[in-house]
Amino acid sequence: MLSAVLASAALLAAGGHATEGLLGGPLESKPSAPEWRAWPSALLPAAFADHYIPCLIPTSGPSRVEELTFVPPSGLYKINDTITIAARITYDALWNNEFLHTRLELATGDGYTLAIPSHIVGSNHYYNYTVQPGDYSDDLDYRNASSLYWMTGDQFLGGRYVDILENTDGTGVDCQLSNPGTSSYENRPSLSVSGNVTVDGIVPRVANVTVTPPGVVYAREGDSILFNATFSETVVYSGAVPVLRLDLGGGATRNAGYEAGNGTNVLTFNYTVQDGDAASNVKYDGTTALTTAGSLTDLAGNAANLTLSPSGSLGHPGTILVDAAAPAVLSVFSPNGTGPHAEGSVIAVMVSLSEDVNVVAAGSAPSIALDTGAAAGRYAEYSASASTARTLAFTYTVTEGDDTADLDYTNTTALSAGGWTMRDAAGNNADLTLADPDTNDPLGSGPIRLDAVMPTVDSVSSTTPPGPHGIGSPIDVRVEFSENVTVDDTGGRPSIAL
Repeated sequence: MLSAVLASAALLAAGGHATEGLLGGPLESKPSAPEWRAWPSALLPAAFADHYIPCLIPTSGPSRVEELTFVPPSGLYKINDTITIAARITYDALWNNEFLHTRLELATGDGYTLAIPSHIVGSNHYYNYTVQPGDYSDDLDYRNASSLYWMTGDQFLGGRYVDILENTDGTGVDCQLSNPGTSSYENRPSLSVSGNVTVDGIVPRVANVTVTPPGVVYAREGDSILFNATFSETVVYSGAVPVLRLDLGGGATRNAGYEAGNGTNVLTFNYTVQDGDAASNVKYDGTTALTTAGSLTDLAGNAANLTLSPSGSLGHPGTILVDAAAPAVLSVFSPNGTGPHAEGSVIAVMVSLSEDVNVVAAGSAPSIALDTGAAAGRYAEYSASASTARTLAFTYTVTEGDDTADLDYTNTTALSAGGWTMRDAAGNNADLTLADPDTNDPLGSGPIRLDAVMPTVDSVSSTTPPGPHGIGSPIDVRVEFSENVTVDDTGGRPSIAL
């Protein structure tokens, strides 16, 4: 008896089919269960190392697996979904007694998983398979033509005992299947031929978050920056739209709202720069920056893993500079002394800005309207050669008629760009509003006096009493001017003709 068993086992190990003894033939030729279990494991071939014996084609008896079908025949299944498979068995077999010991191997991804017996209705024996994380198949099928087998639960070769699946007349049940994707065995279609079931146990993940174009991006108030979150597969949202939280630095954050991409693997988010926003390099705000109050899943319904890379990097080769603050005037001053400054003197007027600006010529030049004590229309003109990126230089030549004890600009709008542009790197136009001159400090370290008004004779008089006055009598003649004058007699003393 033992030799017959080993011969059948050897045939099985070589890939053949046993037709008598162990797995076929009459019942009386099969070893009894005690005798089987008493065999030393060393005598059993390596073919049994997988802890199961595939069903083999019987020599007699009509009992067999007629077909395997999905119930329902098609569908898309996600993690934790249950797929039901019906195996229709013909003839009165002990299969019903051994059903709970059977297994069906399904090909999922690079490996396989087991469908577990569930219940029997008539000739249909139902198996259930619950999708696990990582399982995947575009068109689910069993693993191979021997994927339907039986197993029991006692010690055997460090694994399992084996029960013999047979008919009541002692013949084996035909569990042979067609090759996957075919109807190669007795025209019985495999699962993928008779049905169309897709298994998706892969959780969508964020591959990266990027922004375009490459290089340094400058953004000012009102500008939009588009961020693309690329997923490992197509995703869809429902309910509230997803949001990408951005880190502007210094604890400041802004939300980029959903823009487009539902039903694709790339979701686009839009951040519109607000007044006052500033950042030297925008990043997303940590691993939890992508959120949704609704749902975000793949087409099968698996919830997406929204965890981002801890680097916060946007996969951007340059920096994203956000500058929504316009350059502003910090001060207006003059390096000239207090004076007085006469006609022809050159007064420098400097304007200090809060950040660097680029001044581009076009049309009339920038200027500053000055209050010189004369009639309106006195302007300090822009000097490009004396200016720097953050300090604008202007010059004013004292003109006849200028007369003030404290030179200043005229009002808060005295600084004009003319037809030129003054913008920072982000393109923000400089705010040229000045402080109120009535409350602001003077232009210099002290008041700057201008005096370009010629003194005039107000009167000519004499303090000498009425005459007559003879020869040699002194007569006092006084000339009164409109302002104090200094007499320089190095070229001769002044005189008055009488």
